[in-house]
Amino acid sequence: MVKVGTSTLTRGQKQINRVVVGDLARQIAAVQRGEVFEGKGQPRRVILVSSAAIAMGREKLGRFKIETQNGNGESMITKQMLAAIGQPHLMQLYQEVFAAHYDVLTAQALLTYADLSTPERRANARNTLLGLLAQNIVPIINENDVVATEEIAFGDNDRLSALVAELVGASLLVIMSDIQGLYTANPNLNPEARFLEEIERVDDKILAMAGDSVSGQGTGGMLSKVMAAKVATEANIPALIVRGDTPDVLLRAVAGDKIGTRFLTSN
Repeated sequence: MVKVGTSTLTRGQKQINRVVVGDLARQIAAVQRGEVFEGKGQPRRVILVSSAAIAMGREKLGRFKIETQNGNGESMITKQMLAAIGQPHLMQLYQEVFAAHYDVLTAQALLTYADLSTPERRANARNTLLGLLAQNIVPIINENDVVATEEIAFGDNDRLSALVAELVGASLLVIMSDIQGLYTANPNLNPEARFLEEIERVDDKILAMAGDSVSGQGTGGMLSKVMAAKVATEANIPALIVRGDTPDVLLRAVAGDKIGTRFLTSN
C-alpha cells in the first residue's frame, strides 16, 4: 500500500510534476515485477492512494475563475468543485503514464468512510480491490472529495490508506511525505530536532512529536501520517514514513533498506 500526497506530487509547486508521476509509476511497475533496490525480490501487488485532485483542478482551471463564498480564500465548496474538475484529469495522467511506459493497467476507486463502515460495503470494496490485484491491475484510490469533506479538511487520505491496508491485508504501508520521517520536533523550526529511525509503539509521546505540514500544498501534516501508522501497526501491518523525492524510495522501502521512519508491529 503506497500513499502519495499533494506536496510530493507537486514538489511544492502549483502544478503536478509529471516527472514525479512517471518515476512513481516506474517504481510501482518494478515492484510488481519483483525488482527491488539492488536486487530481485518477490513480485508484489500494489495499491496506490493518491491525493492531488484539487491541485490538478486548479491547474486545469487555468484562466477561469471560481467564485469563493468569502474573502478568506477557497471555501469548502470551491475545493470540492476543484476536486470534481481535477480527479478525472489526475486519473488520465496516471493511466497514460502506466500504460504507455510500463504496460500496466490502472483502475480508479473513490471511497469515503461510509464505504468502510458496514460489513456489506466493506466486503464489496474488498472484493473489488482484491479482484483488481489478482489481475495485476493497480487500483488508484482517493477519497471522494465531492461528497466527503474529511480529506479536504483534515488530510485523511493518510488514514484512508491505513484503513484500506487493513481491509485488504497489506504487508506494508508506505506513506510518502515531504520530509524523511518523524523527528522529535519540527526540523524546519527546531535545529536540535532528532530524526527517529524506528518506532516500537505509537503512544501519546510519539503523537506529541508530530507537527503539521509546512509545504502549503497538502492538507495532511505529520500527525495524520503518524496516526495512519498507528492504525496500520495495530492491524499488524508495518508502516514507513519516507521522503517521497528520495531516489528509488519505494524500491528501497520494499527491499527493507534502512530508510525513513519505520513503525513496528507488536507481533
